[in-house]
Amino acid sequence: MEVARPNATATNVEQRFYSVTDDDKRAVVRQLLRTRELTQALIFVNSKLGCARLARSFERDGLKTQALHGDKSQDERLKALAAFKAGEVELLVATDVAARGLDISDLPAVFNFDVPFHARTTCTASAAPAAPGPPAWPSRWSRATTRGWWPTSSA
Repeated sequence: MEVARPNATATNVEQRFYSVTDDDKRAVVRQLLRTRELTQALIFVNSKLGCARLARSFERDGLKTQALHGDKSQDERLKALAAFKAGEVELLVATDVAARGLDISDLPAVFNFDVPFHARTTCTASAAPAAPGPPAWPSRWSRATTRGWWPTSSA
């Protein structure tokens, strides 16, 4: 048995940090999905309302998207997760609380769309795609006017 140090990011996880304005974040995600040829991504947001709004906006952009947050019933959450795991959904937009304990293998990308309230949340989310296979690709965001966010390493 081996125990990783708390909040450690797996070695096969490539991390990136982007400083963009709030208005540009959605367009940047779409661009990264396209240029990196990412077929699926998990996108973390800070609020249930933000989760629902972002999921609807990606749907309007033509991306198959599901929202996963605390206002969804357990049955709705399970169906959204099953559709995502089956590849029927491209983007799963989730609050960090609703996404706790998710087990998704071969997840190519995780985006922290909103800067998490706690750095610990980011580390947990970044470790999520650490399943065997090609390197995963989580991203972090900041507001262009924000200073002092934590450093990010890349593998």
